[in-house]
Amino acid sequence: MIFIFLRTVKNNEGKQYLRIVESYRENGKTKQKIIANLGRVDLISVKEAENIIRKLEEIFGIKEGLKIEEIEEEPEKKNYGIKVIVDRLFKKYDMDEFFKNIDEKTRFDVQELLKIMVMNRILEPKSKLGIFNNLEYYCKSQYHS
Repeated sequence: MIFIFLRTVKNNEGKQYLRIVESYRENGKTKQKIIANLGRVDLISVKEAENIIRKLEEIFGIKEGLKIEEIEEEPEKKNYGIKVIVDRLFKKYDMDEFFKNIDEKTRFDVQELLKIMVMNRILEPKSKLGIFNNLEYYCKSQYHS
């Protein structure tokens, strides 16, 4: 299978160039071949870019390109898998028993919040405020006010 894509590369002076690159496999190894150098990015006008796109659509028989405004935003993600892992770790090390002895007057579930912090440290370390702002990712929206 062959993939064709655009790539930008910088030269020693830091100037960016636009290339059309073909990626393919040969003897089990990925290889890339430069099909065309389109020039410096800062020197390509919007009109020239539109002409390049239109010509590529003609050559490859693409009826209508997808416009950026038409791309739907990715639905919110939630991570359910890490919760199962952290729950099992807490169970394995009897953390449930430890948290039963915590003062019952606390207004929040210390164990669940600690689990969220552990999940965060495994997946994407953030500050406590960063975790709070992203609680829905860990399937815990009840802590938001």
